[in-house]
Amino acid sequence: MNHESVEMQSKSRKHAWSKVSVKTQIIVLLLLGILGYICIHLVGDSDFVQRRIFVRLWNCFVCGLLAIAGVHLLFPDADLFLVQAVNLNRWQLIAHQFRKFVVVLMLLALPPIVLVFYRINDFTAHFFEGIIIVGESWLFIFSIGCYTFQKFVLIGQKSQELREDKRKFGHGRIPNGLFATWSATVIIFVIGFHLVVLGAALHQIYGFDLEWLPGVVLLGWVVARMGFKIRVYDRHFYCTNAFYQEAYATGLESESGTRESVIYTSLFWVPKPWRPHVWASLIQLDRRIPLGIVMVLGHIFLWMLFYFYTAMNRITAYLLLLLVVKNAASYVLISRTHAPVDFQVLVQSPMNWVVTRIFVNLRWTFLFVLSLTLIAWMWERYTLFQISYWVAIDLGMTVLSAFLLTLFHETPSKRRYE
Repeated sequence: MNHESVEMQSKSRKHAWSKVSVKTQIIVLLLLGILGYICIHLVGDSDFVQRRIFVRLWNCFVCGLLAIAGVHLLFPDADLFLVQAVNLNRWQLIAHQFRKFVVVLMLLALPPIVLVFYRINDFTAHFFEGIIIVGESWLFIFSIGCYTFQKFVLIGQKSQELREDKRKFGHGRIPNGLFATWSATVIIFVIGFHLVVLGAALHQIYGFDLEWLPGVVLLGWVVARMGFKIRVYDRHFYCTNAFYQEAYATGLESESGTRESVIYTSLFWVPKPWRPHVWASLIQLDRRIPLGIVMVLGHIFLWMLFYFYTAMNRITAYLLLLLVVKNAASYVLISRTHAPVDFQVLVQSPMNWVVTRIFVNLRWTFLFVLSLTLIAWMWERYTLFQISYWVAIDLGMTVLSAFLLTLFHETPSKRRYE
């Protein structure tokens, strides 16, 4: 390899991975602000024992979040063509993928700081113990993040084999190729949840200092498994990318030859000019994120909070989190794989894309209103005024999310051609 090609590779890497876009910076800052605000509402004036419990609950939430979103953060790789052109070796491929993934882990590691130290009584007396709790949470988040990373990056070959298998998995309702992804999602959450419970049990039985042990064991397992796979990591990288590119583009029909999807006629509530684009967007969204399942489980948990008479500041924090998940999920629709920007601006104007994404975000608003209405009917402490307040917040987030996504995606391209 001559000097010019080496220099070209180094410039390409610097351009692709060292420069953070303004869009990413704004999104990260918004998420940081929202997470911080939610944690402040959640913790309130809780004592130190309750704060430890909140950190464990956050660790459980991280397990669920990584189990569902981990594969979408990793695949398909947005820089795949550049990676192929530069021809990175296996160690560079790992560094390239994990460098992007670790940004998410760093974001998830910030709330434990707020949960432990915000408005804490007798800061000096609890400082050292608080540092240990935060450190153990960071260790667990890093460990479950590494486990999620290795679980999904090595899944491509197995998924392709299952897709070519003639047997039916999941009673034929789950496409064979995606059965491995579904299984990995369940396994990641179950293992992470049980490790949190195990750490709490070790603290209760043997003492505070043993709560870090499950995270270390999990991290050791990941290092050992990746050590066996490192020699063929490039094969796994390209195989998994190829599989998910096809899966997200076609949906991988199930064994019965049909795939449950959004029925066009069910979108009668969307005006006709935007109905085709809303329908196509919802199809793409369902292929990437099981948002319906997340919303149903989220409202079930909300009912549990009211049933156990949870403090209103914690319910407020949870409702904010639920609305953020509901309205931020459409972010996956502006990826280059699903929405090539040049094609988007040819299909319709940026303003029409704002309207389209507003209707996409409104899909689960009726469930939100219905759930809060039933809560107000069954629990006297929740009033219709509070329902209207939260509906207004939801509508505001819906419009803001649609506007920001279009501003970052279609608007710059439209201006370039004007």
